[in-house]
Amino acid sequence: MSSVVVILLTVITSVNSIVSKKNLVIYDKVGEKSIYDSLNVRYVGGWPFGPSWTVAVDSVRDYVFLGSGGGVYILDVSDPHCPVKVSERIHTRGSVNDLYYDVTRQFLYVADGPGGLEVWDVSNVKTPIKLGSCDIPRFAWGVYVIGNYAYIGAVEHGLRIIDVSDPTSPTEIGHYDTPGWAYNVYVVANYAFVADHDSLRVIDVSDPTSPTEIGHYDTPGAAQSVYVVGNYAYLVDWYGLRVVDVSDPTSPKEVGYYEPLGWAYDIYVVGDYAYIADGVYGFRVIDVSNPAAPQEVGYYDTPGLAYGICVVSNCAYVADWDGGLRVIDVSSPTTPQEVGYYNTPGQAHGICVVNNYAYIADGQGGLRVIDVSNPTLPIEVGYHKTPGHSMDVYIAGNYAYIADGQGGLRIIDVSNPAAPVEIGDYNTPGAARGVHVDGNYAYVVCNENELRIIDVSDPTSPTEVGHCSTPRHAEDVYVVGNYAYIACNENG
Repeated sequence: MSSVVVILLTVITSVNSIVSKKNLVIYDKVGEKSIYDSLNVRYVGGWPFGPSWTVAVDSVRDYVFLGSGGGVYILDVSDPHCPVKVSERIHTRGSVNDLYYDVTRQFLYVADGPGGLEVWDVSNVKTPIKLGSCDIPRFAWGVYVIGNYAYIGAVEHGLRIIDVSDPTSPTEIGHYDTPGWAYNVYVVANYAFVADHDSLRVIDVSDPTSPTEIGHYDTPGAAQSVYVVGNYAYLVDWYGLRVVDVSDPTSPKEVGYYEPLGWAYDIYVVGDYAYIADGVYGFRVIDVSNPAAPQEVGYYDTPGLAYGICVVSNCAYVADWDGGLRVIDVSSPTTPQEVGYYNTPGQAHGICVVNNYAYIADGQGGLRVIDVSNPTLPIEVGYHKTPGHSMDVYIAGNYAYIADGQGGLRIIDVSNPAAPVEIGDYNTPGAARGVHVDGNYAYVVCNENELRIIDVSDPTSPTEVGHCSTPRHAEDVYVVGNYAYIACNENG
């Protein structure tokens, strides 16, 4: 699995002007420099959202819960052609890996990575309330809830069973250490089916305080997710779809498979069809009416990385990593069509804070402008979609200077933070990765091993005035006086 970098926007108290990204050097409004004691800094709020991993649906009220980075968006999908955000108030302690929604209680259970299990009351979607949480050893990856128990896939710490009868005080009452990495879990009657990386494990949970393994099936690839219908467990691993007969849970047997998939991450089964979130290969529809011979019948190439999926009626809701939420009409499974989407921010790379606004270089999400006047509740107020991949941002006066990857240097007028407007650009020879502005010059480092010096005295017409080579890949730059300090990857 590719590594994932989660970047958190932190807000520091008593700072009313520019916070230098990646430093504890803070400049006030007139350019005076102060050095703050790193041991006397406290976290008071954050902008938690990032790539979308998982999705759950309230089919009664027509809401989608979209797990994105360290938070959950709540979207109204009563018109699937036009999802509308109604809340972004669920901010979690970790990273949202999986969601389970209890439509009866209107509770949302969050597998929150290092944040463990969180329970939220979403009866009022505009003002969700955190009821309780439970720490999990290291990492909560998957969650499934039946009755008073939440079953957690805890990666190398196996299956954890949490009593949620009192949602304000969830308590672990049992666990079973699987031999692999427990990613996902599906519970039917007294059995928990665990996608355990290189196998499917069947755990008897009739006594939740003492779960016991009774059967297993070794998969050829890395098992990521499992969905159980009737006598069959449908398992996706990085080699494809496996159909396993679990009519005798002590002796699971593969009865069919379909392998021409990419790196499948999640699966949802309705009727004769298995709907698969297939990573970079998008959204797949597999006919499983004959479990011995599954066949792909439909496909839709999502713009991001299809990671999580939930299907309700004729709509498939796909958590598409940096593609946000995609709504796909599957009324005709052979010709799935996207009918709506909601773009969540991309993958945050760089940040600069000026006065009450945080400016984020958000990868494919471009420039995002976040109002942090209330640091406990940051709110996005504006954005500008850049043509490249925003890697870094620096604010000087009314302008945001963006190192935009293959898009070079972009200069954005942010005098109105709610409506940023691009006024100039410079096409750097390599992909622009870092930027610092000092006076009339922008210093831009590129991955072609170079520092470019660009005159921005007229921001509508930036002009290169000099450059120099760097050893290996230049990642970032900071300028003080007559010197530019450059981070050059493994070359220091």
